[in-house]
Amino acid sequence: MIRKNKDPDMWVCDYCGSEEVYETAFIPMNGEKIDWDMLIWPKHSEYTSDCCDNFEVPMRYEDWEEHIIEECNGNKDKYFAIIDGSRA
Repeated sequence: MIRKNKDPDMWVCDYCGSEEVYETAFIPMNGEKIDWDMLIWPKHSEYTSDCCDNFEVPMRYEDWEEHIIEECNGNKDKYFAIIDGSRA
């Protein structure tokens, strides 16, 4: 079985582990030059995804994988099915 290696710091969907997660950002529209290092972020970020209907907030992949390990409670078949994308 070959699984895609993911960066442990990558943000993923808290339910299915998809990388298709987004955060709202505000960018000046009136001719100002955009300094990509100094974007204006909202006080309370809003998140969305293009993956599943169960998305709530993004998680780091490393944290998501740990959450799945706990959820599967030792069931390796269930764990590998989820890691391989059964929830996507």
